[in-house]
Amino acid sequence: MADFFKVLFPVFLSPTNYSEMLKKLASFLFYEVWIVTFFLREIPAVKSAFLAVENAPPIKNVISLIPGHESLNLTGVAIGLFIAGLSYATQLHDIISDIFRIRHHFDIDYILLPLARKVGKEITPEFVEKISAARDPLMREVFYKYASSRSESTIVDKHDIERALDGWSWYWILIEAMPITLLAAGIAAIFGTMGQIFGFLLAFACLLFFAILYSLKLRRLARPQVDAIASDRNARAAVEKQFDAL
Repeated sequence: MADFFKVLFPVFLSPTNYSEMLKKLASFLFYEVWIVTFFLREIPAVKSAFLAVENAPPIKNVISLIPGHESLNLTGVAIGLFIAGLSYATQLHDIISDIFRIRHHFDIDYILLPLARKVGKEITPEFVEKISAARDPLMREVFYKYASSRSESTIVDKHDIERALDGWSWYWILIEAMPITLLAAGIAAIFGTMGQIFGFLLAFACLLFFAILYSLKLRRLARPQVDAIASDRNARAAVEKQFDAL
């Protein structure tokens, strides 16, 4: 029951592992899509399409049993559930991250290079290229090995791991909402008015602005994790060995 409540009201969900973060992202994306479809419904062509779905004989009979169904935007609910489920299955935030290399740059600039400096490695352009090419296996061996939310015992404090997970969840919530607002702006450009187009583009700009601001917090959340790994004698030796092998 508690898990259902958190999925229904994801603002109360502070993820302690990656699976919980995915649930939080999907829950927020559902609400984001649902809200956007309320605004899209003000466009006559979109409203007609939604009403055609809701008034289809088999669907209408079921909808009529729901109190206040006229104001619930149930077509928007269905679209929101579909997109949220699709994003959960495909891990939409990962797709966006890969396209724009968000995690790639973050892992190199704020985890791998700081770790390399702390174990005494000289940072040269050639070394950066090697780190970039080996980013995935390096992250597993020098970071996730010591800062995994799945491990019962970690060098990095569990509190720091969970704070980082929560921070990334809010960041990805902002990121995943961006293509939704751009898609809505595209629909408004075809069927709506300039005011509606401007409204969705303004929403996109606000999401982008807050995502950039929030990325600064993610950098701060990474520092204590890097420091904890570099401060442990055994982990430091293992990390240095991995960098030496590049």
